Order: sequence, then structure tokens, then C-alpha cells
Amino acid sequence: MSREYINEFKKLSRFATMKQSIKIMLVNAFLKMKYRKKIKENNVFRNRYKGDTCFVIGNGPSLTIDDLNKIEDLQFVSFASNKIFKVFNDTHWRPDYYAVCDPVVFLRNKHEFKNLTFEKFIPLDLFLSNNLDSNDWHVFIRQYQVYPDRFRAFQPDLTKFLGEGWTVTYFLLQIAVFMGFKRICLLGCDFNYSYGIGIDGKFFNDSTVNNYFIKEDTTPATTPNLQYNYLAYKEARRFADANDIKIYNATRGGKLEVFERIDVDKIFLERQNMLNNNNK
Repeated sequence: MSREYINEFKKLSRFATMKQSIKIMLVNAFLKMKYRKKIKENNVFRNRYKGDTCFVIGNGPSLTIDDLNKIEDLQFVSFASNKIFKVFNDTHWRPDYYAVCDPVVFLRNKHEFKNLTFEKFIPLDLFLSNNLDSNDWHVFIRQYQVYPDRFRAFQPDLTKFLGEGWTVTYFLLQIAVFMGFKRICLLGCDFNYSYGIGIDGKFFNDSTVNNYFIKEDTTPATTPNLQYNYLAYKEARRFADANDIKIYNATRGGKLEVFERIDVDKIFLERQNMLNNNNK
């Protein structure tokens, strides 16, 4: 067994028994070997945008059509996920890259994905369980790793594994880093739901909170676990700080304070000035 998998074995989850952890390790090793050709195709994305700026779009209620249109008009590369396609009738913006990882979200919207013409990513396990066309999707292996006080699973290499952070945004951040972005701006990541598991590990319920920018979407597909998400984002921040990468939270409001805040209008103005200078 290679050193890579021995090292993964050492990173056992406190939420898994020794037997379960060994099984996960071996299954991932098998999948990586069996589908290595498909997974290695992801090398085309490595450092594709080295040193550039991108947006990772969340589906929170703070997301606006105006901001999406500006991202398109100012020629930013953007990543999006889940049911973002429900906003397409109201905007000329389209993401460059898309991901879905929640089986419930996938099954409820399976008929929509064939209409999405941009680059799409999906975990290999979800790809295989739904017999998807390999020409339509890029796949990656997700590594389930949860730790008592921190995540050690931010693994931005699409040719190996991506760490599971219990939110598709965590996968998108890793993909963005793999593509070489040095400034990654979160937008519409409110980190606030009407119910779920809080950062303190306790269940909460607040019916006054809107979950998504889509008004008719009132209930998350699975119960949000902000504790897991928070730990994952802390690990993303740790990795970014150690590797000269800036992850900013450009969300208008919201409750995500792991990343340094930045005014999205400032980013737009900066980009507009750059484009104006290039056109002189």
C-alpha cells in the first residue's frame, strides 16, 4: 500500500470507527486506480488561471441579479452550484464552472443538468450511482475527513482527492485553487439558515430567516450543519494563508466571518478600471 494511503489512514475521523475508516481509504484507493484515466483528465484545469481573480457563488438570499450581471459584464470567471440554474431566466450571467455533490439535490433536479452547457463537476460516487454520461461531467473523488477541532482535508488536487466539507462551496474552493486562482471571492454565501446545526453543535430554528435567493425554495435538501461547514472553512483559510492565496467574503451581509470581508463593489470598480485601461 502506498505512502499516500497510509497517510490518509492516519487521518481517521472521530465520527468513524477504525473499520469504517479503513473501508473508506481502501474504496477511494480502488476508485482512484480504476478510474485513474478519467480523473487524470482533470489535469487540463491545473493552473489554468494562475494568479487570477474569481467568484464562488453561493445560493444565499443576499445574492442579487445585478451582482451576477456585473460578474458577467466584467469578465470574471465564476463558479456556482446546485439550483443556481433557477435564476437563469432573469440574468445573462452564466457560471464558467458548476458542481453538485448532494445526492438529494441531484436526484430532485436530474432532468435539469442536460441543459447546462458549461463545465460540470460531480463526485465520482454520485457519477457512478446515476450512470451519467462521462462526456458531460468531470469527476473527482471526495475524501470524507472530519476532525475534532479542525479539518485537515483541504486537498486542492482534482487528480487525487478533494476534501469533504459538507458543503459544495468547499469543493468549489478547492477546484478554484487547483485552477491557480490567487484571489477567490465568495458571494451569496450567507452562512445562515432557518434551521440546522449551529457552530456550537446545537440545533437551532428561526422561521424568520430566508434560506435561498429563490423565494420558492424554502427548505434545504439536507439539514445544514454549520459546525462542519465552519471547521471546513477554517481549514480552507489555513491553507490559503499558508500558500499566499486570498479567500475573501464579498457577500452582502450574512454571518460567515471566517474569511476577511471585502466590499464587492470595490472589486467591481477595480476590474472596471483595469478593463478601461486595457482599452485605451
